Amino acid sequence: MSGPLPAERRPPLVSVVLPFFNARRFLSAAIDSIVAQDFRDFELLAVDDGSDDGSGKLVEQFVRRDPRVRLVRQGRNGLPGALNLGLKAMAGRYLARMDADDIALPNRFALQVTALEANKDLVVVGGGVDLIDARDRRVGEIWYPLTDALARKTLENGGCPFCHPAAMIRASALSKIGGYRAECELAEDLDLWLRLAQIGTLGNLDGKVLRYRIHRRSASFARIRTQISSYYRAMILNDPELPESVKAAAVQTRDIWRLVRMCTAEETAAQRLAENTAWYVEESIQSGADWTARRLIRQIVSAAPARYRADMAWQLGQHAVMAALSAGRTTSAWCHLALSFVALMAKRRLSAEKRGLQTLVAISGSSKLNCETTPDLPPSRPAKAGYLDLIQWRDGRRYLLIQGWIARQGGDPEVVLMVHLDRKPRRASVRRTLRPDVREVMGDGHLASGFICTVEFDEPVDESSLRLSASVRYRSGMWQLLEDANAAVDISGAASTSKWRNPVT
Repeated sequence: MSGPLPAERRPPLVSVVLPFFNARRFLSAAIDSIVAQDFRDFELLAVDDGSDDGSGKLVEQFVRRDPRVRLVRQGRNGLPGALNLGLKAMAGRYLARMDADDIALPNRFALQVTALEANKDLVVVGGGVDLIDARDRRVGEIWYPLTDALARKTLENGGCPFCHPAAMIRASALSKIGGYRAECELAEDLDLWLRLAQIGTLGNLDGKVLRYRIHRRSASFARIRTQISSYYRAMILNDPELPESVKAAAVQTRDIWRLVRMCTAEETAAQRLAENTAWYVEESIQSGADWTARRLIRQIVSAAPARYRADMAWQLGQHAVMAALSAGRTTSAWCHLALSFVALMAKRRLSAEKRGLQTLVAISGSSKLNCETTPDLPPSRPAKAGYLDLIQWRDGRRYLLIQGWIARQGGDPEVVLMVHLDRKPRRASVRRTLRPDVREVMGDGHLASGFICTVEFDEPVDESSLRLSASVRYRSGMWQLLEDANAAVDISGAASTSKWRNPVT
């Protein structure tokens, strides 16, 4: 006569699948972040994909100390194979993905389980991530769409609405779609989201759940080439309008340009390929792998027909320049700028916008666009110093994201972005971004740079009581206001947010 299993033998609610290959350097920190979770009802399946650096023996030490940790081994078979092996071995109701070089925040599982238990239609839930480098230093952040509608819109536009190692997925949904597809290695996550979207609801938490590490190994050239090819292959395999013959051809080909052309018309193919490569260029620069970025740009550009190569080289070069400037590496920025100029000069093209970017690199040594917070009132005189495009709250109103741009004439660069608040935040940071749309608004002759500013508070903020404005202080000491419709920004309630306008469209 069967009955309920004893408490110690009941299947865990969550199964964590952590595949790894020669990951000894960061593996301990990744596993430590799992076993220290506030939520305790889980098993950790560490899947060894044929490591030969002692990673497996390191996991064995965790197995001896914690009965929730299990080691599963296979010969070298790639990431999709390792993930599917973990799926076969798991016993939980939910799968939590984790990579061997990332760090899960302590409340990650508790928050994600709560969301899945509250909404039975939800098949996957993710969250925001902090970007960290090999030394655990925070170098950025990524937020993902919160609602099902926005996640689907992201997929429709060719984007990825989740950070794969930050996701928790309903096991029954994974079983229904058949797990991971080997044909989409290193883009197996995009392929998974496209198929999960056909059977359930998608969503992300309004908070961060993971510290996502970028480093030289993660930005390896061979890995990136495979990811880009697999990205287009996943889009093709999940397009219901494409015939099976095209899908079969996509599985076989390794020609990136051919894969792009299967997804889009030729007149937009080069632009799309450059856009989908830009993130990998930036990631390589942020991890210090400049050589990888240069090689990637050269290889991707050469994959396209000759008539598109100059524009693609310049577009990807701009992303490399801005990523280097954001990291405070002026010499690297100059190098990438010089390389991208070669193609433009061959075509005898050097517009005011391109000269402006060159000037931005030139002044970056004295213009780091640092961020200060101050309760002091900004200057009240009108001045076209630039605009704030977007103000957005995150993580239960603890984080405030501010996006905008600064445009100016002459050689007086900005020194610091002043964020004026009537209460002291815990910290504020700012990074440069590329804004090629600014010249269309400001006209030729203006030097422009975009930014994203993050303000963090110790506790949730009542936005109805908070007043915020921003200004820029120049090297000469002069202040100028950043405007919205020629007025200081006021987010003190619904009445003011309803009049918010984006001057750059």
